[in-house]
Amino acid sequence: MLLALAVAAGCDDGGEKRLQAYFEKLNEAGQEFNDRIEAHRFEPDVEPEEDPFDVVREWLEGSLVISGDYVRALEMIEPPTELSQPHMELVDAARDLNAAAVSTVSRFDEVESADEAKEFLEHALDSRDPAVSEASRRFSAACAALQEAAAANGVEVTLVCGD
Repeated sequence: MLLALAVAAGCDDGGEKRLQAYFEKLNEAGQEFNDRIEAHRFEPDVEPEEDPFDVVREWLEGSLVISGDYVRALEMIEPPTELSQPHMELVDAARDLNAAAVSTVSRFDEVESADEAKEFLEHALDSRDPAVSEASRRFSAACAALQEAAAANGVEVTLVCGD
């Protein structure tokens, strides 16, 4: 709440336009992430000549590319000074989620059977993983703080934070 009040106190017409532009860029990055993840859905159909482990590995690696691109998109957004802290909290949490994903995907090389692969995919980036759950909690909190700041400044936006 204090963040929202501090941001609201420092806004004039130019500040409102800066805030609007910032939130639009943030939303564009989140929407692009969501769209790419949706288009990248895992399709378990494997051609007879394909190694199923290679198919899964390629899908996982493609997911990492999308996640890494989202982190870089967030890093490229220049927040208004008054939103630097919550923006960096969002970026840091996104980096940590991406690092957890990289760590998880690297463990796929240890999978040796179809049953292990199925279990791996069912529990990849599971919220029971403390690193994932903490980064996810921090990401959600930072997104909520930014949403609150937008509302306090009359910016009508529903943030899409890549969730």
